[in-house]
Amino acid sequence: MKFFRALYRLGVTLRTCSGYKWRSSCSSINNNLRASWRADLSTFAKKNLHDPAEQVEQLLSDLDTLSVEQRKDAYARALNSAQQGSSKGKLLVGCLLRCGIGTERNEKKALEVLEPLAESGDAYASFLCGDILEQMYEETLSATHVAEQSAQIRDMKAYLDEKYSESRTFLEKAIRYYEKSVENGNDESLVALGNAWLKMQHPEKAKEAYMKAVEKGITSALLCLGNLYFRGFVGKFSSVSPDGLKASKYLTASAEEGNTEAKYLLGELYSSGLEPIEPDEASAIRYLESAAEDNHSEACYLLSKILLDKEELDPGTVDMEKILKYLLVAAEENHSGACYFLADLYYKAGGLENYQQALSLFERSGVSGMPSGFYMAAMMHLYGVGTQKDAKMGIELLNRAAEMGSIEALEKLGELYRFGEFGLEKSEEKAVMFQKAASSLKEREVTQPLETSPLWSKRVPANKGIYPKLLETKTDKRNLPK
Repeated sequence: MKFFRALYRLGVTLRTCSGYKWRSSCSSINNNLRASWRADLSTFAKKNLHDPAEQVEQLLSDLDTLSVEQRKDAYARALNSAQQGSSKGKLLVGCLLRCGIGTERNEKKALEVLEPLAESGDAYASFLCGDILEQMYEETLSATHVAEQSAQIRDMKAYLDEKYSESRTFLEKAIRYYEKSVENGNDESLVALGNAWLKMQHPEKAKEAYMKAVEKGITSALLCLGNLYFRGFVGKFSSVSPDGLKASKYLTASAEEGNTEAKYLLGELYSSGLEPIEPDEASAIRYLESAAEDNHSEACYLLSKILLDKEELDPGTVDMEKILKYLLVAAEENHSGACYFLADLYYKAGGLENYQQALSLFERSGVSGMPSGFYMAAMMHLYGVGTQKDAKMGIELLNRAAEMGSIEALEKLGELYRFGEFGLEKSEEKAVMFQKAASSLKEREVTQPLETSPLWSKRVPANKGIYPKLLETKTDKRNLPK
């Protein structure tokens, strides 16, 4: 059934993003989801003209044109089919509950409907059960992290032990259902199985699943396998070392299938090199330009950084408008590094209008996940650079930067509390608290460098580009008062 196949592929995409933090546009995922809902559902099971599920398939074949009432009718017909004992009807009910089509979205109810089908050998029901349970694992883990940070639970250790055990149970069950899906003929579930094994801290098992998927002709596994060899993974139960040749092999195969993410990763690989592959600027630019044509924000950003560095080494060799174009494309996608870099350029240019542009971009950079963006915006608000002085906003942004782990923001807050500046009540206790937090982060950076990992890759995180010196944000390099 193409509906379930498409839903499977979406699940893999979402799990891949979550597990590896691979950059995938949410809008792209949503567009794919809408496309999956419109897919022809007529090839899954034998036709049964008396089964209301057949009418549901016809209704769902063009979901975007359906009114709310028609969607509710589709769910009612699927439910009627399920109550008549139709496996197809039950599968549709489970999917509609899972997606919230014609009814309230309810994963737990969907699981109750789908699990008996999965246990009886339905490959697609098995995949959907695994997908739902994996989501429950992620939600439980996320809620646990929030609770841990809030520190409002008396016996925190007991609570955490219970929740981590619960989340692990969800993941173990998800793996079991993915394996059942594969055993019952759905080879595409191999990729979801591999991603789940990564979350279980068992990359060797993940590699085995990806390899089997590649052997079965599942092209999405090429990206997963290539990225695994590119990043490397040190797990609790096994490890996979970075390998430039294998990463290049699988990523190239994925790129030849038209995968934009694979093109970007190849550009990143060749920009930094990964033993035994040496850095190759020409290859990096070629792959990044190909990914940038598809508006891949990370590719646009990294490409602009490489070209800018090339221009600095040999002035006049690169079209600066081309660099700006790539930066703007990435910034339009709210890429934190691109927003910050553009803000930095506007800031250094000086002048009221440029400062105003810089402030806006610094704030967007912070919202997109770069604490340095909030720190710089805070400083501009505090000292009235490009805007009216606004101590309240400045302190608020400093706190947001500090919460995101900005050492500079922590140090600045400590300084402000020590001297009671910008409306803050003088407090040596708070000053010491912030300074200790900053010192702790500094020590962590020194004592836990990337190089200490036996599987460390030379690759520099993409959001800092391959020339992190260009993104340094030390206050003494700017015209802001201390």
